[in-house]
Amino acid sequence: MYDGLDKPLSEGLIIEMEYGLRSIRMGEIYEGVKRFKEGAGRHGNLY
Repeated sequence: MYDGLDKPLSEGLIIEMEYGLRSIRMGEIYEGVKRFKEGAGRHGNLY
């Protein structure tokens, strides 16, 4: 996750976008959204 640190800003942003899109495609985000919707992560409650 430090892949873009030594790159120009435009390249670093592309790398970050690619990681974000990969996470969306893998479905990781949906489990986290579901947990947040159910109350996890609010008011210090992580579970």
